[in-house]
Amino acid sequence: MGRAQPRQGVVGGVVDGMVLATLLRRLVCWLLDRVLKAIIFLVIVSIAGVEMAESPWASPELIVASALLNAGYDFVFGIQGITPAGYLMGLRIVALDGSEPGVRRSLLRASAASLNEVILFAGSVIALVDPRRQTMHDKIAGTIVIRTARDREG
Repeated sequence: MGRAQPRQGVVGGVVDGMVLATLLRRLVCWLLDRVLKAIIFLVIVSIAGVEMAESPWASPELIVASALLNAGYDFVFGIQGITPAGYLMGLRIVALDGSEPGVRRSLLRASAASLNEVILFAGSVIALVDPRRQTMHDKIAGTIVIRTARDREG
């Protein structure tokens, strides 16, 4: 029987042959997804006929609706490992073995990402020193963010 090859680890921003996304690229992707989430939220609120007061964020209902939309967006797109902004930026979320995250990892990652926002993104700071550039929600879900082959080719 052949012996399993040891994992390569992280070498120069590459994990087991997968090129890690830079933190700047991840930040831009996150911002683009945020803009898209805001547009979706405003469209839904508008269609629902919700009156926006001077300070719409003072409404607990809108805060809960926004949080649910945010977590739902991350969960739904996280199952396949790519958001609309991720597609544009050439980024993909994968399990540590390179497979799609799937439902379990996506649920863990979306939940932990929501918690990360509550703690003012302290869980994202660890990516600055982590060799795999993993945030708290990546570590909890067992995922990494990589550059896609399409992005690296073009």
